[in-house]
Amino acid sequence: MRRSLFYLLFFCINIILMKVMLLGAGAVGAPLCTRLTKASELYLIMDDKRAEEYKGIIVNGLHYQIPLAKKGDKADLIILACKNFDLDNAISEIREHVRDNTIIMSLLNGVESEKHLEEAFPNAHVIYSFITSLSSNRDGNIINCYSENGGIIFLGEKNGTKTEELEKVISLFDMCNVTYQVSDNIIKEIWWKFMLNCAFNSLSGILETTYRKMYDNQMLLMAAQKTIDEVIEVANAEGVNLTAKDGQRAIDTIKAFKDDGKTSLLQDIENKRMTENRYFTYCVSTLGKKHKISTPVCDLLYLLVEAKSYAKK
Repeated sequence: MRRSLFYLLFFCINIILMKVMLLGAGAVGAPLCTRLTKASELYLIMDDKRAEEYKGIIVNGLHYQIPLAKKGDKADLIILACKNFDLDNAISEIREHVRDNTIIMSLLNGVESEKHLEEAFPNAHVIYSFITSLSSNRDGNIINCYSENGGIIFLGEKNGTKTEELEKVISLFDMCNVTYQVSDNIIKEIWWKFMLNCAFNSLSGILETTYRKMYDNQMLLMAAQKTIDEVIEVANAEGVNLTAKDGQRAIDTIKAFKDDGKTSLLQDIENKRMTENRYFTYCVSTLGKKHKISTPVCDLLYLLVEAKSYAKK
């Protein structure tokens, strides 16, 4: 009994001292930071320009001065919470912090980031993941998070197995009170989130609507359903078994939000920032052409978001 307690304490100490680095302390990353500080050695990764301007982050009125990662320091776990179009820069920025078997998690939207990370860091351990059920707005370093749990992180190994690396992250999340769900079919779950983004991020950006004005907007929900139908067909052609039931789950997820939160794409349009549009409906259109599948709704949504972004500049 005493030996068991010793090993449990030893394991917990190692988890507590897990060196975690996060890149992208914005609407997604900042709420997660507030939890990871509870039971890890947490650092932020920033380029020189952002580091010079860094004054901490303010989440729901509370100020957090999370230290910056030192040059060359190695991480046990690196979490990426940036935008897809920043992935190449992010890979360059985290490279000096990656050692053999460093665990890397990407919370980026889309269906491509893990593949790029595996190619860039063949000796690291990439755990597939994404975050959902998160409603938060960012204005500079001020983040208002409307989700009490800070969102739900889905995670799992590409092949669906349980590994030591996955168990380490689960233990860390348990100690930090991070809400998560482990999936043995994480590729399908990532495509489910992608489907949700294609439908609702795109439509919210075009219509400039918050979650509060989406959940009972029947015309918007009908347009979302048509988008979802196209994503399901393309996903199936890619070997991913998305179904109509998964589509309904995406709609139900959005209906559960009744606050003034905004999708990331709408926030980007409003702030005249680059959007992730090409990683959403444009990706569906491209894969549709590959499989000779017609995607007229996604084609139109891509053009309308681009036009909206241009008109807002």
